[in-house]
Amino acid sequence: MKSWRISLLLLLLLSATSYLGSFLISQNTASAESPQSSSPLSEAEKQEKSGDIYYSQQDYAAAENSYLKALEIDPGLARIPPKLGIVYVLMHKYDQAEAMLKKSVQLFPKNAQIIANYASVLLINKKPDDAIGAAKLSLQIEPDPKTYITLGQAYQALNNPEMAEIAFEKGLLLGQDDPEVKRMLAELKVP
Repeated sequence: MKSWRISLLLLLLLSATSYLGSFLISQNTASAESPQSSSPLSEAEKQEKSGDIYYSQQDYAAAENSYLKALEIDPGLARIPPKLGIVYVLMHKYDQAEAMLKKSVQLFPKNAQIIANYASVLLINKKPDDAIGAAKLSLQIEPDPKTYITLGQAYQALNNPEMAEIAFEKGLLLGQDDPEVKRMLAELKVP
């Protein structure tokens, strides 16, 4: 049982860092395309940029601090909760990650990656029923092999091997070529 938690954590960390990296790149591209002199950065945006820099340097405690300051200054800055949620995941602060990612899902209800990250954190926090709901919602928006793996692991946690097998197989069909997933699937098929 502990094996699936380690596997889930690795998938979540890869997914989360990939998501935040692409989020930061898209923001930097957008800010590079807009004229800098047209509007100076607010104090909250400066804190956000500091958090982004700390994140890129893997200084997650400093990134957390900057993102929290940005939220304190401007609670309506919607870009912060997803970033802070990922930082909490990387710091293994799963209860805080869950709260931030829940808020992120409310802010970005059509963002499949945020919802998938939320599903993974719910599973880590031993809430497999909720994780299944979030994973299914994410998959309705955008099918993703990692999300199918999370779904399979949630079904495993609920002792539902038939549904776990289906989810793992879909993950493999969509390109999740992880030996650990293949091993878990093989174990499910053993009578």
